[in-house]
Amino acid sequence: MNINNTKPINFNKEKSGIRSFIVPLIIVIISIGAFFAVYNNSEMYQRTVVKVTEVKEEGDTQVLAVKVMNGESKNKKVIIKNSIDSDLVYKEKYREGNFLFVNLSNSKILQQKRDYYLALLVILLADLLLLVGRGKGIYTILGLFLNCILYLSGIHLFNKGLSPVIMVGALILVFTAVILFPLNGFSRETGSAIISTILTVGLIAAALLIIVGVMPRISYEFMEYMPEPYSLHKANMLYVSQLVVAALGGIIDISVTVTTSASEILARNPDLGAKKLLSSISAISDDITSLMINVVFFTNMAGILPVFTIAMKNDISFFTVLKHQSFFEVSGFLIGAIGIVLAIPLSAYMATLVLKRRRCEK
Repeated sequence: MNINNTKPINFNKEKSGIRSFIVPLIIVIISIGAFFAVYNNSEMYQRTVVKVTEVKEEGDTQVLAVKVMNGESKNKKVIIKNSIDSDLVYKEKYREGNFLFVNLSNSKILQQKRDYYLALLVILLADLLLLVGRGKGIYTILGLFLNCILYLSGIHLFNKGLSPVIMVGALILVFTAVILFPLNGFSRETGSAIISTILTVGLIAAALLIIVGVMPRISYEFMEYMPEPYSLHKANMLYVSQLVVAALGGIIDISVTVTTSASEILARNPDLGAKKLLSSISAISDDITSLMINVVFFTNMAGILPVFTIAMKNDISFFTVLKHQSFFEVSGFLIGAIGIVLAIPLSAYMATLVLKRRRCEK
């Protein structure tokens, strides 16, 4: 046997293989634990939570045997009746294992407890970001978490009387920084993307304020969750703020794509002139503009599909729904599409200005 021909053991490769198995296993274990923590969190609620243990159907009525999961009556077994309708539009059927919020004093079902379904989706998203995105996935999760905190804080300030336009303006600055800095670091590319995003959003907000101010009164009665009574000015400001926030995601995506593309082009061709660089960016933008506009279209239109379905079934005209109920979704799509198209030249010129200047300094 020739010892010299024996291949050395690659310990780094073995460690990498073990790590690639252990890390996903840890993520799965933590995820399962987090899900069951939410699934069994009934004690955290002040309202009475019950779990359906048995279901019997008697015509259009369900007889539910339930077990109280929290409060002074914990572990008590109760019988609750649930009337249902054939279409299940206003009343729903319950199954064994469902958790319900109830009022024990009159045995009335308030609503179904669904927080663990939401937790499952959140955990699944986080797991995919960690397993696929790895380091970038961690930054994305942190960015989403911080943005949620900021968003809730902004709503709290709005309820205290802060103007929605001022609130959204400040939040957009912070949202953009929170999204871009962790992912791309402190660089001129990040700065260029942030500036082009703010410029695009600012132009859209200014145009919207002018348009909403001169156009006929909007029927805000059809706007979901509009607090009443409301003044026309406050309603206009809230509507403009909603449109600007809805357009922000697409604008950031275009700004980052254009800026990154410009940086890559200059890295490969440092001596490329400004006109040729703009031409190259324009060619890249043509490929993504249509896709992004369609994404915005389906995102906004998805919200009015149930409205159209129910309206048509009740003999309400398509154009009536389009004029009233779907006005806000359609306008949201149009503003988002305009923002995407407007972000392309602004991002291209800003990236050319900033990145070419960096090349000159070098």
